[in-house]
Amino acid sequence: MNSNWLKNTFLYDLFGKRSFAQCGEDLIAMELLKEIKKGSYLEIGAYHPKVFSNTYLFYKKGWRGTVVEPNGEMAGLYKWGRPGDRVVEAGVRGQQRSGDRGQGTEKYYIFGEAARNTFDKQTAEEYQRAGFRVQRTEQKKVIRLGEVLKKNVDLLSIDTEGLDEEIVVDLVKTKIRPKVLIVEGEKAGKVLEKINYTLVGLTGYSMIYLYTPLGSPL
Repeated sequence: MNSNWLKNTFLYDLFGKRSFAQCGEDLIAMELLKEIKKGSYLEIGAYHPKVFSNTYLFYKKGWRGTVVEPNGEMAGLYKWGRPGDRVVEAGVRGQQRSGDRGQGTEKYYIFGEAARNTFDKQTAEEYQRAGFRVQRTEQKKVIRLGEVLKKNVDLLSIDTEGLDEEIVVDLVKTKIRPKVLIVEGEKAGKVLEKINYTLVGLTGYSMIYLYTPLGSPL
């Protein structure tokens, strides 16, 4: 059996895992959102339904939302492993780099380690210089943030291997302000700080931000 499918079975849950994220990001976010019993999330670059997932812990507690993942194999796992979620098999691009197009297809770099797959050429080249090999490229569907974020969510997780900043820039242009955001990259964080997000958690891979409009306590 393919190991990705095995990890999507109940066996993966039997060992008392408290966190399913890469470095405990879900535990930090859960503490920040503990007053919300059954909230909603949007996870962009969702990867596996359980492995390295920033939202699976929330799913287990009754939350539901939308997961966006361009890798067809991974997107397929969600359809039976997390049937309560809406699954969108696509990538998300922002206006900052892809102009007003925001739809159609773009080149998707596929690595042996699927967690490194990316639409970003520069990131793909950095991974190759670090010794990781691109197995192939494919043309994959891309959409804009507004197609999957039409109303507010409690948690927004963005992990797109190099494209977090441009997606956050698109978020700024909307009136939607998720209570908690999980992103990668200092540039994305600087954009968030301009719209009243405060850095409250930092892991080896991600930054966790809390929406703190003027006058609100942390």
